[in-house]
Amino acid sequence: MNWYHQFYHRQNELSGVYTGDIEAYHHDRVKLITRQRPVVDPKVLELGAGGGQVACATALAGYDTTMIEYVKGFTDHAQHLMKKHTIENLTVLNGDFYTIELAANFDVITYWDGFGIGSDDEQIALLKRCASWLNPDGIVLIDVNTPWYWANVRGQTMQFGTAQRRYDFDVYESRMLDTWWDSHTPDDKVTQSLRCYAPADLKLLLRNTGLL
Repeated sequence: MNWYHQFYHRQNELSGVYTGDIEAYHHDRVKLITRQRPVVDPKVLELGAGGGQVACATALAGYDTTMIEYVKGFTDHAQHLMKKHTIENLTVLNGDFYTIELAANFDVITYWDGFGIGSDDEQIALLKRCASWLNPDGIVLIDVNTPWYWANVRGQTMQFGTAQRRYDFDVYESRMLDTWWDSHTPDDKVTQSLRCYAPADLKLLLRNTGLL
């Protein structure tokens, strides 16, 4: 997992995705929580929260929210958004969700657009941690990449100004590959690699985690 710190920094330099304001699609994520919430006013934990836009939108919806993000610059941006939007019901934690100690239990745990960053064993360890953080009848909402989607979009490229992006798929490890670079420096590339799971594979992964 050593690639991820460099990748997310560089991705943000090229796109600004983690240092922008709260947009409509961030609020759309919160609608998923609202539809699935197990209690009236759930306590929400967001893992890998980036610049905090979804966490801030979650708090603005009235939910007591905690976010965890490893990159210090992104948690600084989340605190900036809190001040800008006068948000008081969000706790911003800078740390590693594989090792951080949490005192509170939560009704909803979310992990948007990032699951699969490590090995199967590391995913299992994280899922067990999620189970330990849940209140009775709590739920976990996770974006999970499927192998057939990434096999289908393999080779697709996009351009945003001078930033370029290419999708690929490692068929042997079943991992999506998301590569970014600046067109002025094409040899300076960074790549995100996330493990993809078919539903049956995900069910096997969830065995003995406490989440089935």
